[in-house]
Amino acid sequence: MQTAITIGVIVLAMAIIVIAVMLVQFFRNLNALIKQTDETIQHLQMNADQIIARVDVSLEDLNTISKDLTGKMDKLDSTFSAVDSIGEGVSSLSNHVRDKVSHPPEWADRALELLTAGFTVYKGFDRMRQMDERRTEVKQRVQA
Repeated sequence: MQTAITIGVIVLAMAIIVIAVMLVQFFRNLNALIKQTDETIQHLQMNADQIIARVDVSLEDLNTISKDLTGKMDKLDSTFSAVDSIGEGVSSLSNHVRDKVSHPPEWADRALELLTAGFTVYKGFDRMRQMDERRTEVKQRVQA
């Protein structure tokens, strides 16, 4: 009986040693896996930082382009306004000529209407010239 207990203790001790060796191998493998995971996370963090930096640069570029487009649209608004004024003048002139051709007025009325239409066209061209001067001033300020 004594030998059976001794054999049982030896088998139990050997089982504990085998389990201990297996646990040591398991923890060594687990340690290597944890190191690899840590390196991967650091690499991902560096990539995320690079992506964020690129997005910041892209947003700055987009902001610059947006400001440029806004300025150009403002310039176009004034140009369209001047063209509209010229169009109104030409339309007025055309209407006056059509009315005068269908109903011949006196010479003074016709001259007055033509002068009025001519002045309206001149106002449109003057407005365009002023807008061009403003654009030139803006360009000079932007380049300075």
